[in-house]
Amino acid sequence: MNTLFAVNKWRRIYSIYSHICPKISTVGSLLLTSMVYSFNKTEQGYFLKIEGDLDLYSSYNLKEDVKKVYLSAPDDLTIDLSGLNYIDSAGIAFLIDIKKSSMQKGKKCEIQNIPGDILRMFRSLRVDTILQIR
Repeated sequence: MNTLFAVNKWRRIYSIYSHICPKISTVGSLLLTSMVYSFNKTEQGYFLKIEGDLDLYSSYNLKEDVKKVYLSAPDDLTIDLSGLNYIDSAGIAFLIDIKKSSMQKGKKCEIQNIPGDILRMFRSLRVDTILQIR
């Protein structure tokens, strides 16, 4: 059994049981989330690189960390998605929320290096127009 299939199968099982037994949620989210990110200040502004899965479990903490620092600073943000393997609706909502918040504050938020399969999904959902991806 390939690893991706095993992880997806485990996610489905987890989502079923997390509704039945809420105590699984905290342990399950730690086990199933496989995302690594770096958030650094550069000369051009802030740089966020996301690798792995941007899903419900990982996007919540990431959103809090990024908003806490970035929205209070006057700098722009670049988000690099080159290492992104998987994104769900919560991950898309995170990107839209950061983009919207930065526009409201008069900042620039650029999303770059989107993997081909994810970019095709963004285009089919018309998310590319919301995120202003060229």
